[in-house]
Amino acid sequence: MNISPDEAQNSLQQIENTIKRTRRSLSAIGSGEILILWGGIWICSYLLTHFSLTQPQRIKIIWSVMGSLGAVGTIFIGLWSHRHSPVKSDEITRLGRKVFIFWLLLFTYLGVWLHVLTPQNIHGIQINIFMITGIMFAYIVLGLWLDEKYLFWLGLAVTAFALTGYYLIPPTYFNLWMAPTCGGAMLGTGLFIRRYWR
Repeated sequence: MNISPDEAQNSLQQIENTIKRTRRSLSAIGSGEILILWGGIWICSYLLTHFSLTQPQRIKIIWSVMGSLGAVGTIFIGLWSHRHSPVKSDEITRLGRKVFIFWLLLFTYLGVWLHVLTPQNIHGIQINIFMITGIMFAYIVLGLWLDEKYLFWLGLAVTAFALTGYYLIPPTYFNLWMAPTCGGAMLGTGLFIRRYWR
């Protein structure tokens, strides 16, 4: 049976499209939920922070509690996603471990850098921008490393929103800016992935 070059090219294109759809579906397992979780946490944390600006101790508690809930939720979602993944392979398991270790090390290093570099007169907004740009840099790196464009573009978008808030929004309204832009971008991306990538 002879196959024309056009038929062969068409078949290869269909195979490539199937691989992309399958990869996207596998990527959507858990990642949409994690983005929804963290988007919601950021929205709530920024709004609670805005209404607690006169109580700095309360702000530390808000971010500590919400960050801890996010970490526990992320681990739960990761374990649940691994158990319910339609594709089981040692390669996927190894990749999941590497990504987990990457995040663990990132937050360890961000904590070390804050402890070593933070002068006494730095304010909360600067610390917040430092943490967000560090986390978004990780999204950009993971997007490049895993060839997931949505992570790359989400990282750039949230970085741009955060820097816009830092340089252009008065400090009094900074948290009201960050909740819908940065938190909203995370939440919206997660909802999009859940709705259209499965």
